[in-house]
Amino acid sequence: MGGLGLTPLSTLLRNAFSASITCFVEHNFSSLLPGVDKSAFLSSSSTLASSAGIALAEVDRVLSSSSSSSDAAPKLRGDVKQRHLAAWNNKDRQDQLFKLLDNKGKARLSSITSKGANAWISAIPSSYPLLIQSHLFPWVVASYLGAPPPSFLPRHCLCGAEVDFCGDHFSLCPRRQPQQVHNAVVDCFASLANAAGHHCSPPSSLLHLSPDANIVADLRISSSIPSQSDIIIDVSLHNPCAPSSFSSSGLPVKVAEHAETAKIRKHSDAAASVHALFVPCTFETFGKALPKARQLACRLINDIDPSSFCPENWSSRTPGSYWSQRLSVTLSGGVAKEAFVLCRRSRCFSGF
Repeated sequence: MGGLGLTPLSTLLRNAFSASITCFVEHNFSSLLPGVDKSAFLSSSSTLASSAGIALAEVDRVLSSSSSSSDAAPKLRGDVKQRHLAAWNNKDRQDQLFKLLDNKGKARLSSITSKGANAWISAIPSSYPLLIQSHLFPWVVASYLGAPPPSFLPRHCLCGAEVDFCGDHFSLCPRRQPQQVHNAVVDCFASLANAAGHHCSPPSSLLHLSPDANIVADLRISSSIPSQSDIIIDVSLHNPCAPSSFSSSGLPVKVAEHAETAKIRKHSDAAASVHALFVPCTFETFGKALPKARQLACRLINDIDPSSFCPENWSSRTPGSYWSQRLSVTLSGGVAKEAFVLCRRSRCFSGF
């Protein structure tokens, strides 16, 4: 069956259409079409099948000659394979599901389907950086699906607010400790920079870069190449399902994008005064990385010597796949952990 994916789609459809007509006529001709000459009808059905083949070939030619975007249907040409058709089908089903969701569900779906957000799914826990603990894994899955976690949820949170059906409040509660997830992402970028051969400075050295430059950031990466400027990064996390992510009318607001733009406008000149490049590394809690964070990660990954990279499992054969999985595991597992801890504390506070 796997070889069918190498056959042009027009050929498959033409053969299937012709075979279905022939089989139908052979078994049902006398009962459904009494008084009609069987041989004449078979001849006309073959003509119809040929016409269908010609039409499919024309569709093949038109789609192959036109430029299609990444969201459009795959071109019906000879190199279209099973994975292309599956990707097109999944995108179509995602679009249909998107229309049925409310604004909160749309924000969640847009975040989890972004590039690299679900890399934790393919990570094999062969080492601690790629490990999501067993009691946290169901929380990660439930969070991505928008479903209630497989755990008893208290009626009220430690802060006194009522807990919703899916437990999303625990990812938004002001009593949680988001600094732990933030620090874990910063440490992941520091490890990535060290793997690329660069030097990282502690945050304390970033508070006063010069008399005219006062930037509160998380990490300063000094390049191993003298001609390249230092990189100052500031990591921030945003929940796309938070109330602040929606306007008064309920429409989604791009809070993470606005925060990234505001930080660039605020700190880029100050960083340039000390011959450094300011990069805001902004993430959504469901794993989506904004363009600046993705560009920085790709730049650091490209600086890694491939000969020095030793894959820790068969699912990460390249530095890019490994660090994408590691960042995704760090973010998803950290967010699930802070929600789980707050839920457990709330249960103890409620007397359960």
